[in-house]
Amino acid sequence: MSTTELQIGVGTVQDGDMTVHYLSKKQFAARVGLEGKEGALDSLKMPKPDAIIGEGPRATRGWLPETADRWNEMRPGRGRRWESDPAEGI
Repeated sequence: MSTTELQIGVGTVQDGDMTVHYLSKKQFAARVGLEGKEGALDSLKMPKPDAIIGEGPRATRGWLPETADRWNEMRPGRGRRWESDPAEGI
């Protein structure tokens, strides 16, 4: 049986499952090539989360894979500087 995927504005639907799956900070780090270096994300300006579950400092944050990909494409590399706020438009 094959998996059918459909993009629906936010996230991916698989086999009729309407649940939106988000990346944790650890998964975000792995997706952008910083696996095992989640702490490195603390020194970078991450995009706003696509989902927040709960309230306060212990709230769980989640990002769509597309958000992580866009952020990774736009983040400056060595020696590159931002001309504007990197979070704008994300």
